[in-house]
Amino acid sequence: MKKYILFCLSTILIGSIFGQVPTPVKPQEKPILLTGATAHIGNGTVIQSSAIGFDKGKLTIVSTASAAGNTAGYEIMDVTGKHIYPGFILTNSIVGLSEVSSVRAMRDQQETGSINPNVRSVISYNTDSEIIPTFRFNGILLAETTPQGGLISGSSSVMEMEGWNWEDATHTADIGIHLHWPVKTRRQFDFNTFTVDPKPNDEYDKQVNELKRHFEDAWHMAN
Repeated sequence: MKKYILFCLSTILIGSIFGQVPTPVKPQEKPILLTGATAHIGNGTVIQSSAIGFDKGKLTIVSTASAAGNTAGYEIMDVTGKHIYPGFILTNSIVGLSEVSSVRAMRDQQETGSINPNVRSVISYNTDSEIIPTFRFNGILLAETTPQGGLISGSSSVMEMEGWNWEDATHTADIGIHLHWPVKTRRQFDFNTFTVDPKPNDEYDKQVNELKRHFEDAWHMAN
């Protein structure tokens, strides 16, 4: 059911139908029609006593139960009292890149150096992460996996919350390169007074010049 990304069930319904599993679910074998639930379309529209059908992982019916039309061949599941809503998208995250933050070998969201436009988070995405199923169980079906650190961190990609490998889990690869413009002041915590004071960034000009040189080099190489 890899492409079933537009709608997901409430957490209770997901738990009762699919369960929280660490491996990808099997391809959908037959059409399924969910009836009786309250459907939240995502644009403000709410359908009471809805009919939500999907086949081969794609939505085929989104309507009231009375206007569902021909439902022959569908396995009908009465989910009255439940809520169905669009799958959530988690943006600017390190899902699949970091498992245990206290263990260096399990943190792969940041490369050495300050300018890394070549870094692609998609190829570092760990589909065996035990965190990913918890996101899917709670309705997050897509996540933007984003590298961090430095001035230019690399490119992020939109990943699905299941897949046997990063190629299988990729929804949209390399959607943008992340640049962190240097700050002129930094917030520094003073443990003596328990206050946060702004401190000047002594390397501001150096960092700006580093970015300027990088873009100039890139322009000369392209021309």
